[in-house]
Amino acid sequence: MSKKQIIILIALILIAALAFGVYYFYFRPKLAEQRGGVGAPPTAQPTGGEVITPADEKLKQLSQVISISPAIGANGKMVKFVGKEGGIYEVDFDGQNLKENKFTALKNLIRVLWSQDKTSFIGIYDGDGVKKISYYDTSKQTATPFNSSVRQIAFSEKENKAAYHYFDGSLESSSIVISDPNGENPKTIFRTRLGELRLDWINESKIAVSTIPTGLAENTLWILDINTQKLRSILPNIYGLTVKWSRSGENFIFAQTDSKGKNLTLSTANQTGTQTNRLDVTTLPEKCVFTKDDQSIICAAPKETLDIIWPDDYYKKLYSAQEQIWEIGMDGKKKDMLYEFSTNDFDATNLLLSEDENYLVFLNRKDGYVYSLKLK
Repeated sequence: MSKKQIIILIALILIAALAFGVYYFYFRPKLAEQRGGVGAPPTAQPTGGEVITPADEKLKQLSQVISISPAIGANGKMVKFVGKEGGIYEVDFDGQNLKENKFTALKNLIRVLWSQDKTSFIGIYDGDGVKKISYYDTSKQTATPFNSSVRQIAFSEKENKAAYHYFDGSLESSSIVISDPNGENPKTIFRTRLGELRLDWINESKIAVSTIPTGLAENTLWILDINTQKLRSILPNIYGLTVKWSRSGENFIFAQTDSKGKNLTLSTANQTGTQTNRLDVTTLPEKCVFTKDDQSIICAAPKETLDIIWPDDYYKKLYSAQEQIWEIGMDGKKKDMLYEFSTNDFDATNLLLSEDENYLVFLNRKDGYVYSLKLK
């Protein structure tokens, strides 16, 4: 081989080596990343029904089963919830130290009302439009069913009392009753000719009574004084009226619409309803939680305006939106966005705050799992 041929061969080898180096160190990693191959960041892929936790350090999935009614544990350090098909679960706010206790649920468990110490609860089942209600004492492993004519029920954690609406189909029987949480020692405190009602405990002596909410008819909110057994109108003739009370019972928030269930607004009010203040956020009270000092609320709200009938279409699960988490002052002067979900896969309800208010806990109606969101 001549000297000239040797030089050409060496040059070709060097060119080939340079081309390989450019491919290996530059193009190969980019192709691999695009294809999900070697050199690409690992991505979670669902296999065999495995639940994928959102890739967000602030957002943690706490439950691995379809769940209902999350609550802050009695010690303030755990989240407690019930599996829709059974089981009682406890877990840290960051999703660690999951514990399961035995509980056998009947079919169609839709809600749980917890006692203050979280060792007992009232379970509500939906059986073909007729509610079935039972009281469970987990420490004694006992279950006590309520009468089948009990339509709506509320549980006062502080007083360990139940208030329920008894209605067997006859308006003459329609009455509001208070009792022990297991239904014993009932006492009728008010008779009414209304067939459907909602009840909420305000404090040890007052119960909020309201009509079933719809944006297509006028609704009313009353306060029933247990001691005097007198009913007083607070907010009459309001379309789309839904209400949520603060833990102190001194304030509440309420939603209202126009006569077609549109133009949803959220407002604050004092206990008597004499002082109200409209807030700059469009959402339902059940998508909000009061801060400990009653000075603010934290709410999940749709990012864009939705053309639906409030709250009717929300209850029918016709609601879908990309949501944001807002903190709003009760006076309407403060409004801060705390978080924005990246997709419309979240419909946050049953909102709770940890005792230090560092974590927001909620149930996602889209997938039925409980989540925590680190706020601070």
